[in-house]
Amino acid sequence: MDSDATDANRADRRPGPPPPRTCAGWIDCSRGASQSRLFHRLPKWEHVYLEHHVATHPFLSDEWIAAAREIRAEFAERLPATPFPVMANLVVEEVPFGEGSLQAHIDTTGEVEDIDLGHIDAAELVATIDYATAKALIVDADPAVALQAFMQGKVKIEGDVTKLMALQASPLDESAIEMAERIQAITAD
Repeated sequence: MDSDATDANRADRRPGPPPPRTCAGWIDCSRGASQSRLFHRLPKWEHVYLEHHVATHPFLSDEWIAAAREIRAEFAERLPATPFPVMANLVVEEVPFGEGSLQAHIDTTGEVEDIDLGHIDAAELVATIDYATAKALIVDADPAVALQAFMQGKVKIEGDVTKLMALQASPLDESAIEMAERIQAITAD
């Protein structure tokens, strides 16, 4: 075996920052000035993390929606069908940009979960929610936050509440967790 290749393999396993390597096209690392760190997991036996910078965007901004849609499209074939399809309109209040509130929707009836601005006519429910709680529910997928927000009156539901609760209770497989991590990485604090 070539001694240079052996040295390169050892360098990958040393503590500290790994040597520069490519990430097989996961992320376009040149996307703008606002940056966050994203660690790509390599096979467990390597115990190495690669550090990349990825552009971040405010949650529910046009840029965030476009970037999240790209990520969801990449994972479309690997994700199982949503066990509880739902179409929900959102009224998000206390938004830190724009006019202070915005209308959005979530549609899980297609191949890929869709989150976009504007309301849809065929929605089964309307949820009025503050920006911080919406971000915790959609980006962090924290079911405890959902229950706590509902109990504190931070979430107001018109329509079938069971659809929303079923959506939050859906189990996540490995691909869904990986996709969620990627979406968290593009979301500005």
